[in-house]
Amino acid sequence: MADGIRNLGRFPWDSPEELTVLAVADVVSALESYARGEMDTDGLESWAEAIAGRDDVAMETKAADVLTQALFELSSPELFGPVASTAPRLLERLRAIAGSGDEAD
Repeated sequence: MADGIRNLGRFPWDSPEELTVLAVADVVSALESYARGEMDTDGLESWAEAIAGRDDVAMETKAADVLTQALFELSSPELFGPVASTAPRLLERLRAIAGSGDEAD
């Protein structure tokens, strides 16, 4: 995850072209890393914040709203509560989306 943030930082803010597409599987992977203790709270918050503010990172079409909301919640614990509470709920929701192939309500 840290490598991805560093790589993203090499590009100018709001690059004129989409640099990558964030998929449900990418956020699930980050949340699973956090759950296994491979990423700490600050790391997960920083990762979400680095992606959430960029218009040049596209969201997987079928779940764009859910992904945008997940990044917002993870990067804003002062609004949504501690990541330790938010992450498990988001992980469950995103796993359900990944498993069903449908966007959540």
